[in-house]
Amino acid sequence: SSLAQPNCSSFTHQRTQYMSAPSDYKLSSQDSLPQLDYIEGSSNQVLSFQNANSRRFTVNDEQGHASGTEWEWWSRENRKGRHILLLTHAQAPSRTAHTTRLLRAFARMLTVVAWWDVSWWIGIVFSIGSMCSITAGLLQWLPIAYPDASFGADPSIISGVVSFIRGMLFLLGGMLLVVEAVNANQSDCFGWALKGALNSDGENVDRASADEEKGTNSSDFQPDLRNCTHIHNPDRMKHRIMHTKTFRVEARPKSGPEQTWKWWPTWQDIRIHYRREIGFNANFILFVGTAIYWVTNLLALPGIYDTLPQGALYGLYYPSFLLGAICFFIASMLYIFEVQRQWWKPTPRMIGWWVGMTNLVGSVGWVWSACLGYCSSTWCEYQSALALVWAPTVYLMGNKMTLPVAGKSGKDTLASRLEDEFEKRPDPVALTHNANESQNSSSGVDYEPHPENSIKLDPEREKIVQSICNLYSGSASEDDMMVYGKEAVYDDPWSYCDTRYKIAGQWYGIPKLMKNSRTIKTEVLSSKPDEIIFKLQQEYTPKPMPISKKVNSLITLTLDQDGKVRYHKDMWNEKDYSHEGLGKVMKELNGDHLTKITKPPAEL
Repeated sequence: SSLAQPNCSSFTHQRTQYMSAPSDYKLSSQDSLPQLDYIEGSSNQVLSFQNANSRRFTVNDEQGHASGTEWEWWSRENRKGRHILLLTHAQAPSRTAHTTRLLRAFARMLTVVAWWDVSWWIGIVFSIGSMCSITAGLLQWLPIAYPDASFGADPSIISGVVSFIRGMLFLLGGMLLVVEAVNANQSDCFGWALKGALNSDGENVDRASADEEKGTNSSDFQPDLRNCTHIHNPDRMKHRIMHTKTFRVEARPKSGPEQTWKWWPTWQDIRIHYRREIGFNANFILFVGTAIYWVTNLLALPGIYDTLPQGALYGLYYPSFLLGAICFFIASMLYIFEVQRQWWKPTPRMIGWWVGMTNLVGSVGWVWSACLGYCSSTWCEYQSALALVWAPTVYLMGNKMTLPVAGKSGKDTLASRLEDEFEKRPDPVALTHNANESQNSSSGVDYEPHPENSIKLDPEREKIVQSICNLYSGSASEDDMMVYGKEAVYDDPWSYCDTRYKIAGQWYGIPKLMKNSRTIKTEVLSSKPDEIIFKLQQEYTPKPMPISKKVNSLITLTLDQDGKVRYHKDMWNEKDYSHEGLGKVMKELNGDHLTKITKPPAEL
């Protein structure tokens, strides 16, 4: 079977009590969501003294019938809030779709600021810490490599300050790792939990209003309503908001245990459960390593390091450096084991394996550097300082690999749902082919409107078409924008938007870019209860150039039962959109970020 990693909204809130017997693993939920049945014998323990690091479940439909799909639980994926579906070859997405997902993940790494996600913060904090480490290493290595070079400032002073900042960042990252481990599958609730901790009145955190979701209160801490799996999230869970400090997780009957956000594990938690969780142990050991390594960075401060006697260097500075690096090494080994089925068999197709491997190589470099500190020769000093450059560089690569997958988004779920429910795929040739072949393009379509052939619309539908034409003409009107539903897709060769607010970002950009935009003529080709299809000829005159250009296109509007436009497709040729490849990624980037420039009204 082939492997895919979709954003499984139906399963993200499913939680099990892994202390129970495997036969008890049956996940179900309310609202007729699919069920997961544990596959006997599928549990895998890569280390015999730790709990299973992977399990497999069959996915059943609402009636309890097997769907032919399997769900694979991995402890690391669960900790990061992701899930793996095992699909048959017939169900699997195309290779192009897989490439699209990778490109989208890379674009997300560069553009998404997922402040609500503790896993994202871990990646950011350790990445900045690694950059500080590289800087400090270079400042230590350059005077050794180029002893005759002159520097504007004392490199050792700058290196000491940067090293201390690195130590603080690593310590913070280590603490967040423990927070992540004890809140597996809830990392997107970090922003909500932080707001709850900062509330002085002790009241519960209310769900963000529609305006807050659009960014009108961007300085406030709010949960990511699309990804946070607590019961307070009605957009994902479809349950009522519960004004209590604990939230029930519906993987069990309502009498089951409650799951709350934790800022730190209790000793009882560790003794009963977490000491046998490989992911928690890896994160906790790394935290211990950062705490020990912090001592080294404290001693590196200017005024302290220069005055340390040889005994303090050999008895405190280098031992704390070495012991911290050994903790990093052990944690890296556990990260690698966590994504393997056997301790000796690599899994290079798992991103977690590469994260663990790069961390392992970086840890070896730090161990090597610390050991060479006990050697006083010039060669040892040179290699020790050089290791402080290449080791954090490799470590930085591993930290960067966590960012694309940590910044999760509800886009895939929302857009896919809208596509499945509302997207039309018209046949341009059948709709627009002209009996006069001279009027057709080489592909057999005629997108130039012929108003005399237009179908007459009733007043309500005429108003919809007129509002759309007004927007094409740069009206930038809130009244015209209200023809769209709040959740709607706009799809053209340049952009892809999945909310009315993002669509407004496109229309409000026309008066900023165009000196003039006017509708020349239209021709309605089809009018059905759920769709309107018409040809549009629009003339654009860009501001920088006094040259006008007429563009013919085929517009397909899909309507919901309330008469709102839920899918707006603008085709410039006979080819429909595949929603795959680099083009789709670039269209999404345009749709997601143009609002920052055009700034449409937040009420939309």
